[in-house]
Amino acid sequence: MDDLKLEPVRQSILSDHVYAQLSEAIISGKLKPGQHLTEQSLASQLQVSRIAIREAIHSLAMEGLVRVYPRRGAYVINLTTDDILEIYQLRAAIEKMAVELAVKNLTPEWISALENIIEEMKQPANIQDRLISSRLDTQFHQTIMTISGHTRGIKIWTQMSRQIQMVLYTVSNYYRDYPHIASWHQQTLNILIEGDARKASENIHSHVMEGAYRLLEFLDK
Repeated sequence: MDDLKLEPVRQSILSDHVYAQLSEAIISGKLKPGQHLTEQSLASQLQVSRIAIREAIHSLAMEGLVRVYPRRGAYVINLTTDDILEIYQLRAAIEKMAVELAVKNLTPEWISALENIIEEMKQPANIQDRLISSRLDTQFHQTIMTISGHTRGIKIWTQMSRQIQMVLYTVSNYYRDYPHIASWHQQTLNILIEGDARKASENIHSHVMEGAYRLLEFLDK
């Protein structure tokens, strides 16, 4: 065995794996909003070092899924309705700007990528899976952000989108009309292809804010 010359697994790679598992657990609701994340307990469950847990929690905090309090520890973020509204308002403004840039940068390859996401949205199995539905919705908007090429906008948007994805998953009925949402995304793509930047920006802003009010309505029930 000594002659295999295997390279040791870097701590950063291990931390990335831990981060991925914890992130998935938060978004899927396995780790509940407000739940205390203890290094010792998580390290024992995942069979990794506390250093790997600490680094993963730091990444989650940077992404806005966890809040770390001095002398109290780390907790899964618990967003209020005011938090959600502010996030959506900022997201709407960023996506409005991004879609105007995306119109200019749209290529046949990007169109194909967006069409593929929409086709996945229409699959019955995906419609029934809340986590997949949420991911596809996020992926469509993320692709538009990527097409825009606005680096700082993408960074801010990514942080907000992870928080929103976590909330959406907890609202079991939010995606009950997912085929309709898929149709809306097709409409958005059609407007992008038309090349009307103003129409596209107004459309995306309206859609995001309608989603915000719809989500808040569900949370109030």
